[in-house]
Amino acid sequence: FPSANCRLCRGVNMAAAGNQELASRASEGSDEEAAVIVDSPSALRRRPRDFVGSTDLFVATTATAGPAAADHDGEVAADRDDVRQVADLDFAAELFDHTGVIGFDASLPPVLIERCRRHVFEVLADIDEQLAKRNQSLDEPFRFNEVCRRRLGRYDVRCRMDQGPFLHPLWNGKAPWLPVVRRLLGEGCRRLWTGVVVNRPGSDTQMWHRDGAHELFPGLATHLPPHCISVFVPLVDVDERLGPTQFFPGTHKAWRSQGLDEGYPPACPDQLAGSCILFDYRLVHRGTGNTSVDGVRPMYYAVYARSWFNDAVNFPTDNPLFEAT
Repeated sequence: FPSANCRLCRGVNMAAAGNQELASRASEGSDEEAAVIVDSPSALRRRPRDFVGSTDLFVATTATAGPAAADHDGEVAADRDDVRQVADLDFAAELFDHTGVIGFDASLPPVLIERCRRHVFEVLADIDEQLAKRNQSLDEPFRFNEVCRRRLGRYDVRCRMDQGPFLHPLWNGKAPWLPVVRRLLGEGCRRLWTGVVVNRPGSDTQMWHRDGAHELFPGLATHLPPHCISVFVPLVDVDERLGPTQFFPGTHKAWRSQGLDEGYPPACPDQLAGSCILFDYRLVHRGTGNTSVDGVRPMYYAVYARSWFNDAVNFPTDNPLFEAT
């Protein structure tokens, strides 16, 4: 990792990998994620083979197997045949190896997306009420068990994101991205957590960063397969005004300065409601600012990892926002 071009904003807990140093370098008082901040991402670019632009990050899909089941009592069937999965897992794995990020149109049912969106806004209203009761300034960083501020106007919410419509199988055991995740991380992988990042009007653009570093095995001068993957699912159609996420494809391999390609622009793949984006924990990326007047961007995420990896620094465990009932 090119130490001359980056700095640690907050350490990553990699105790399972034996890396205690990152966790000890956490910086208090900052609202950035537990991430490696990259000051010059263009200097960390490696041009992946046959990669052209953002549209090349999307892979072909096929309808899920099995007949469609009718909805009952307003519920969304988990085996709908209009939900889609990646058609060629080997190709998706090869593209992911080159770019560190892929996307596909999962076509999650609009009625399910709408229910989840309403649920998120209800939870966010409760959070706003509790923050107001505590006289918590929204202009200052805050970190609670249920929600952390990730720069101005950007909130990482885990409170009740495993309840209500998020209990549906399409977010869990029948999630359309699971075959890709298992292909990349192995059948023994596990989901670490889920949440929603809410990007409000007037939010700041994040610094370029990685969610995790390369120093899992110090002294090993080679690129390793992915150990942790994030999945993004927009709950609204995200255009430039709402603050889409930008990625630097190939930077998941760029932990050394040799052979890196400069001057290549970041990619901003389409982020439509019900589609999904998977990216390597080591990939350089950032969320952009929300410049809309009144549009709010809720982005569901799930983090998956190999059985031996854990990241336990992003959220505190001893500072509840809500009183226990």
